[in-house]
Amino acid sequence: MAKIAEDVSSEPGVPVGAPGIGAQVVGRSPRAIFWSRFRRDRFAVAGIVFLSVAGWFMATFQTAYAAATGGPRATFALIIDLAYRILFVALIVRVVAAWFGMFRYSRWIRPAYILTDWLVEPIRRIVPNVGAFDFSPVVAVVVLSLLRQIVLSALSR
Repeated sequence: MAKIAEDVSSEPGVPVGAPGIGAQVVGRSPRAIFWSRFRRDRFAVAGIVFLSVAGWFMATFQTAYAAATGGPRATFALIIDLAYRILFVALIVRVVAAWFGMFRYSRWIRPAYILTDWLVEPIRRIVPNVGAFDFSPVVAVVVLSLLRQIVLSALSR
């Protein structure tokens, strides 16, 4: 257990603050404190990512099973739904990558641009930028969602 430094002006034996809330911990550098908290937090993040991916796989397999037992219309609806999901994720990756400065020619981001350029580029010519914000991926998500709903409603008739 690390010792807590005492403030000279406070009463003897009373710490300046609780560890992590402003007290100076003797014997541990700020870097060591950061990495100890980071190790603990990354397991929580990994758990959230794992549960999200597991939920996505379960939903996808349930949809595939329903399509396999539902005939050709259900199979076509599955194909439309999977294409929508892939394009949606590619658009999200494209937007988040742009926030971090990873653009079109980055090795890991190039597939997202290849998948979505046919949809985003025509919209970019129509929708102007608002300051530094490019709303064409948002409009692309809306257009993609509308197309998906129209096609799936036509299949259900």
